[in-house]
Amino acid sequence: MSIKSTRRGVNFCLVYHGRVLLQQRDEHCPYGESGKWCFPGGGSEPEDTDLIDTVVREVKEEYDLIITREHCQFLCARPDINPGAVFVCILESIEGLELHEGKAMEWVSFDDLAEREFGFGHEEFIVPELQRWQRQQESTLEYRPFSLR
Repeated sequence: MSIKSTRRGVNFCLVYHGRVLLQQRDEHCPYGESGKWCFPGGGSEPEDTDLIDTVVREVKEEYDLIITREHCQFLCARPDINPGAVFVCILESIEGLELHEGKAMEWVSFDDLAEREFGFGHEEFIVPELQRWQRQQESTLEYRPFSLR
């Protein structure tokens, strides 16, 4: 599925101890994606100076976690939004994590990503890039967890 937009946007993959957080969309989700899993994200706001600012703000809004720009690693461009990007955020702690958007959230292993029914075409462009990133991290042993403020 391709949802074209002219608004700058991001998705983010929160990684904690080798698992990634997925969000299940609720009945208020546009585009007929209700009940499907996705990588959270959102559109830029006027106060965002760049896409990393958008990630930092969206993580706070959606999960009540405070991260810094240093948490964010570029993963890939989004083919449906220009400019748009996907980032990986490696977390050392998930204390205080709360779901503020969507129906549910779940931490899943990288291997279990293929078993999910994704919305927004995430299985086409985010899942393969994230699995490639994870294999690279394992081969170089360079997971770099960050502390939360």
